[in-house]
Amino acid sequence: MDSSNSEISELRKKARDEAFDNAQEKIPQVGGHFSLNQEFPEHNVKQWNLHINGNFIGKRVTEYKGQFAAVTSTQYNLIPNEKVIEIAQEVIKEHDDWDLMPDKSGSEGKWHIQNGNVIESTGDKKYTPSGCSMLARYRFPDDIDPTGDGSPLHLGVAVGSSIDLSRGFSITPYHYRGSCMNSMYHVRLASLTKEGTLQWEEIGDLKDEWDTASTKGLNLKNPELQAGADNLTDSIDYLHDTATGLKKLQHNTKHTKKLTPAFIADMFETAMETTNTVAKAYGQMSKLKTNKVLANKIANSPMPKGLKDKLEGFTWDVVKDKNGEPLMRGGVPVYSGEFHEVAGKTEDQWQVYQQFTDWLSHGSLTFDSTLNNMGTLDSIFLKPVLKGIAQ
Repeated sequence: MDSSNSEISELRKKARDEAFDNAQEKIPQVGGHFSLNQEFPEHNVKQWNLHINGNFIGKRVTEYKGQFAAVTSTQYNLIPNEKVIEIAQEVIKEHDDWDLMPDKSGSEGKWHIQNGNVIESTGDKKYTPSGCSMLARYRFPDDIDPTGDGSPLHLGVAVGSSIDLSRGFSITPYHYRGSCMNSMYHVRLASLTKEGTLQWEEIGDLKDEWDTASTKGLNLKNPELQAGADNLTDSIDYLHDTATGLKKLQHNTKHTKKLTPAFIADMFETAMETTNTVAKAYGQMSKLKTNKVLANKIANSPMPKGLKDKLEGFTWDVVKDKNGEPLMRGGVPVYSGEFHEVAGKTEDQWQVYQQFTDWLSHGSLTFDSTLNNMGTLDSIFLKPVLKGIAQ
């Protein structure tokens, strides 16, 4: 038995022993009561059974650092974040060919706390402590300049997990630019599992997340608008191909419940392949001019209003109907966006993309909100021109 499987077995044996140790604990027959289900004292984590009027109600409470972290079902498989990192690092060290090393690059912003190569949530929720959700970063050794802008970056993959139901076990491609300390975590393209089960989460058809209706009514005889529409179509095909690839891996591993080295290695391989594709996409983005299609996508996206308002060289406003009232679609106002050329800011799509990554990297949104907005950013921008780039 390898070390990772042995560690998991030890965790289960420990939990089983604790269950027997507490078997004679008296449960009050009136009111609410907690009984200890399992404990990880070295990681300051406890899991409690919840009883009402003497009856176990099928719910458990996770405690971390002496504070509430989450309410879960009995199906939730609690593994401390620190243990996830230990197991993942054992896998990395067994694969010298991956050439991955811990990434301790400085990461700014109030949305996280940094401990070496690990960034953690700040305790931004009302009752939960810091560190409930995390990303452990591992980088490739060489800096690259895929856009030719003279500001190199390095690529890597981040191992993510949580104990507060905010995210499942995942391996996420990312990049880091040392010149501006910007990071971008491609959570939408991550190899991921459903929180607490280590079973594959439905990826879904990413084509459905693109609003192709935004191209209707455009004068596509205009070369710039036609190019924008073509870029959008290529983007849809690319993300759809990526989702299809992840679905294939999902089909092969969806019944896996153990955090085994083989399971983790498969996820690493998929994430690293996606990382290489993303690097090529950066180069393509630097060759694409901003256009009306992109402007409308940004204007109607769920990106925070504050970020849209800060975007240099970009204006957006609500579309009015023939009566001068806001045009509504699905109960939501429709917006129109416009780009105005600003040197170094809107000359190409990569520059606009970097404006967003700068604000998100250095911002003060919550940990989860920052990562979710990075996912939204990719759904808008990450678009190779060549369909074969993902093949």
